[in-house]
Amino acid sequence: MINKLRRILRYIEALNNKRKLKFEIVVKNKIPRIQIKEKHEKKVKNITRFITAVGILISVVSFRAWYYSLGVAILIFVIGQIFEKIIFTYTIMMVQPLPEKWDGSKWSMMIVGYKNNKPILGFGFIDEIVAKDFFNTILRWNDGSYKNKNNIVISLVLEDGNNYSVHVYPNIERDFVIKSMKETNEHFK
Repeated sequence: MINKLRRILRYIEALNNKRKLKFEIVVKNKIPRIQIKEKHEKKVKNITRFITAVGILISVVSFRAWYYSLGVAILIFVIGQIFEKIIFTYTIMMVQPLPEKWDGSKWSMMIVGYKNNKPILGFGFIDEIVAKDFFNTILRWNDGSYKNKNNIVISLVLEDGNNYSVHVYPNIERDFVIKSMKETNEHFK
């Protein structure tokens, strides 16, 4: 019984996630809005044009009683307003510089220590070309500076009692990223 309930819940969650890929309802300025990915923009505009065409057709071929025409016109107006308020979301990829000659098997060790009570971290490689490529990539993430200015993030993750992994990546809050996001927001307003 519990397994059946779990399967039903997973199915409902999968349907909800599939729906989120197409549209979401968000509240903006205390007003619920529909948010749709930009790839569906053409479909939405076609639906809006279709509703407008239906409205024109109904106004030409009117009902006998004026209140029927008025009711249909108000309904079409409301539906048109809902489609006007749709928010389109745009997906932008910002690709950071990547190592060109990366080979994880050439990364041989990590060096952890202290110098003047400050922790230091070192990387050891068995291939000079891979090492130079790795460090040049880190320099590009750090705008060519040898001192990290909050541009590079290093995470040491303890996997279990005997193993750990090291993750080195550019900070998402770098000046370059924030500036690019502002420019993108201005472009897609």
